[in-house]
Formats: sequence, C-alpha cells, structure tokens
Amino acid sequence: MAKASFTSGRRTLSSPMALAASSARSPRSGVWQGTLTDDTGVAGTLRLTLAERTVEASSSVVSGTWSTVYQDTARNGSGTVLGTMTGSVGSLLLSSSATSTCGGPFPTAIGSCTAPRLTISDVSIEGPYSLALCTGTATGRLALTKP
Repeated sequence: MAKASFTSGRRTLSSPMALAASSARSPRSGVWQGTLTDDTGVAGTLRLTLAERTVEASSSVVSGTWSTVYQDTARNGSGTVLGTMTGSVGSLLLSSSATSTCGGPFPTAIGSCTAPRLTISDVSIEGPYSLALCTGTATGRLALTKP
C-alpha cells in the first residue's frame, strides 16, 4: 500500500496508522457504523474504526480503517481513513485498499471517498460525500453512530 500524507495545521501524518498507535482514548475513537446512501438511493453499511488525537484545544486528527457492505457485493470495499475534526465540523478521506482497474491519468484516485463537510459529535457523524469512480463521481450522504 502506498504511503498517504495528510496535513492538519502544522502536523503531517505520513502513515494512516501512525496516529492509531499513539492515541489516547477519546470520545471519537472507536467503531462507528451506519449508512452510506448515494444520490440514486443505493445504500450500504459503512464501518469506521477511528483513533483520535487532540492537536489543539478544539482540534484533532483521526486515522484508522473503513469497510463497506452492500447487497451488490461488487460495491464492497475497505481501506484507510484520515481526517480532521474542529469542534463539531470535520472532514474525512477514505482511501481504497483496492487498486484501480480503469485507466486514466489518476488511477490511484479511483475509489477514494471524500467527506469534507461533516457534522460531528461524540455520538454521530453525518454529511455529504463524493466518491471517485471510473465513470465519474458519485455523491450522497453518510450517517454514522457508535454502536
């Protein structure tokens, strides 16, 4: 798997799991599960396992893993997640562990999901997402809670 880099403020994480090893238990660390529904109505289950580390009084960075389960198993996926949270606002980047089978100038971007405008609390994460596909971009909403 290629190394990912994510910058938040003055810190750069060079590995999505680097944060997990050093995180203290926090309200947003742990397993989150819920729905991922695209704008055509296709829904699946999204599961995140996050480790959070505070970098400033109201800001933190998260890293971990993600997986999806759909009725159409061809849509299932997994990978790593990196993100930032400031107060009740956050953003996540979900990178796929699968390699792209379609061509193009950015084949490694295929399968990446961005959720740049999430509403986050200690018990819920929700908001819009955008998913890069071989045929274009899919958009939708995600809604997660801690089980």
